[in-house]
Amino acid sequence: MKKNILLLLLLAASIVGAKAQIYMAKNGEISFHSDSPLEDIDGKSKTIMSLFNTSSRDMMFTAKIKSFDFKDQLMKEHFNENYLESDKFPDATYKGKVNETIDFTKDGAYPVTTTGKMNIHGVERDITEKGTLTISGGGKNILIHCEMMVRLADYKIEIPKLVVTNIAEVIAVKVDIPFVPYVKEEKK
Repeated sequence: MKKNILLLLLLAASIVGAKAQIYMAKNGEISFHSDSPLEDIDGKSKTIMSLFNTSSRDMMFTAKIKSFDFKDQLMKEHFNENYLESDKFPDATYKGKVNETIDFTKDGAYPVTTTGKMNIHGVERDITEKGTLTISGGGKNILIHCEMMVRLADYKIEIPKLVVTNIAEVIAVKVDIPFVPYVKEEKK
C-alpha cells in the first residue's frame, strides 16, 4: 500500500502546480460484470488509488489486479493467472484529463468526459469516456463516476475457445472514486 502511495505521489509531480488544489483517493472502487450465456462473472476492488488536480483537471489512478474479489476463489485464480496475468502485469492504470471546465467551489453533479491513456494487461490505449463529477461540501468532496465498456481483445486478453461462452468479449466496467483534498503529512 505504501508503495502505491509513493508511486502516485511521484507521478503527481507531473500534474502539480504551484497553486493547484490536489485531491486524493485511497479507497476508490472499480467493478466489472461479464454477462455470458453460461455464467455471469463479477469482480470488485475497493483499493483504487487516485490523484486529481482541479486546476489542470489532470487525473490518474492505479488499481492492483490482485485486489479484485470474486464470488469464488477459482474465478479469482483464473482471472489473475489465465487472463490478466497479474504477476506479469500487476496494475491497471489511467492517466488523463477532465475535458470540461468546472467551478469546484459549487456543489452539484456535472456531466464530464475524460480523455487519456488506459493501461491494462500491459497494453496502453487512448480512451475518451463520459462520466459524472459530483461536488459536495463546498468543494471539499469530489466523486467521479464512470461506466464504460471494455473490449478484452483491445487489451490482448485472450479467452480460450473452450470457455468462450463463459466470458463476454466486452465487459461492463464501473469506476467510483471519492476524492478529498490532499493534505501533506507532517514528518514526526
